[in-house]
Amino acid sequence: MTFLQSVGFCLRRHLSGYGGYSPVQEFENIQCAEINRQKIGNSCSLCFCWREKEAKLLNSIAYWYLSPLFVAVVISSYGGYVQRTGSYIPDADTWVYWIVSLALYVGINFLNRHFAKNKVQPELDQLYAQRRELERP
Repeated sequence: MTFLQSVGFCLRRHLSGYGGYSPVQEFENIQCAEINRQKIGNSCSLCFCWREKEAKLLNSIAYWYLSPLFVAVVISSYGGYVQRTGSYIPDADTWVYWIVSLALYVGINFLNRHFAKNKVQPELDQLYAQRRELERP
């Protein structure tokens, strides 16, 4: 049940647009960074850091989240199967469960990469363009 709730939460989060982002706030961060760069004399890229990290995390979710979760699902379901039946060879139901889980994880990975490519990356490109405008003399 918890697994289905987690999947529902992830899907709802993706379909709702992954809220919490304000372009106005981001532009204010850019202006603040430019002022700090002029005062301090170094190139401050901290305002872009969190968007770049978000894109990197969304693109690599299969490695840091889905793979360990899938391995845990396979090991726990296999252990339960062996304890329940006493057989070490999984039956068709267990294989179907593993394949459905794998398909679900592949779908979640696809949604994350799609969101990163179509939502986060264009916003990041826009921020880079605004930064280039601010850096012009």
